[in-house]
Amino acid sequence: MGISSLFGVMGSISFPFLRRMLNVQRTGFVGFFLLVIALIPCVVSPWLPGSPFVLYPNRNDTLPAFGSEEDCLVESSVRNIRQNTIQRIQAV
Repeated sequence: MGISSLFGVMGSISFPFLRRMLNVQRTGFVGFFLLVIALIPCVVSPWLPGSPFVLYPNRNDTLPAFGSEEDCLVESSVRNIRQNTIQRIQAV
């Protein structure tokens, strides 16, 4: 969050200077170009090796598309705890 706020402040300070040197249309184009350049790593990162996302799961794979075996174990543990809690409440 700190870095993005720093970029926001830098952009608001640099906009009047860029507007004077270029013009509004070119300044907007430069801002859009920089935004696209900053977002490209975010779009590409799920396909890189070591990513926790499984974008193309195998047909025999029982894991969810966005998760790992540990996530499934945690989810099943939480589900069991909830069921046990409900059963205890109903027994009272």
